[in-house]
Amino acid sequence: MEFLLSLILVGAVIGLFVVPMVRRRKAAKAALQGMAHSNDPGNYGFVPAEQLDVRLPGPDPELVDALTETQRTQDWRPVARLLALTDGPEEWELRWQRVQSLAGAAAMELREARAAGAPAATDAEQHISLTKGDAPVRDGRWLRAWRAEQPQDAGGAQVYAQFLVWQALGEPDSADHRIILEEARNVAHEAAALADADPTPHITELFVARALGYRRADFESLWHQVVRRAPAHMGA
Repeated sequence: MEFLLSLILVGAVIGLFVVPMVRRRKAAKAALQGMAHSNDPGNYGFVPAEQLDVRLPGPDPELVDALTETQRTQDWRPVARLLALTDGPEEWELRWQRVQSLAGAAAMELREARAAGAPAATDAEQHISLTKGDAPVRDGRWLRAWRAEQPQDAGGAQVYAQFLVWQALGEPDSADHRIILEEARNVAHEAAALADADPTPHITELFVARALGYRRADFESLWHQVVRRAPAHMGA
C-alpha cells in the first residue's frame, strides 16, 4: 500500500513539475529555432552576412587624395588616372562609386562658384597652367577640360554623364531640366560605346529613365543591359 502511494506521489510530482518544465524547455527550444529561422537573411532572399562585401560604401583614401589634387589644381589627370586603374568586373561597384563621387564633386564646385558670382571659365581658361602663381578657380572646369582634351576617355564620359544627371536633378524646376537629362542620356550612350562591358553608364541612364518616365519596355531593355553586365550591382 505504501509502495502504491509512493508511486502516486511520484506521478503527481512528475505531472505537476517535471512535465511542464520539459514542455517549457521544448517550447523555448522551438522558439529559438524559430527565431534563428526568422533571422536568417537567406530565407528572405538576402545575402548572408558573412558573404556581404563590406568595402562599400565607406572611406576611399585613394579617391580623396586624387580628388583633392584635382580640385587644388583643377587638373583632371589625377582623377583620370585613378579611374583608369579602377577597371574590370571585380571593381565595377568601386568604379561606379568613384564616378558618382567625382561627378558630385564637380557639380558642387560649379554650384558654389555660381553662388559666389564667379565668372564662367572660357575655353582658354579650361587649360590650366600650373606655372601661374594664383590658384585656379574651383568651378568644375577640370571636368570640362577632361572631356575636351580626351573625348575618347570612357572615364571622362561616364563622369560627365553623371554630372549632367546631378545638375538636372538638383534643379528640377529649371527650364533646361529635360534638355540636360537628354544630354546626359546622349553622353551615357557615348560612354557605353567606349567601354561596352562596364555597367556604369547604363546605371547612370537609370536616373534619366526614372526622371523622364521611360516606357516600360524601354526601361526593361535598359535594366537588362545592367543585369547582363553586373546582375548583383548595388547601384542598380
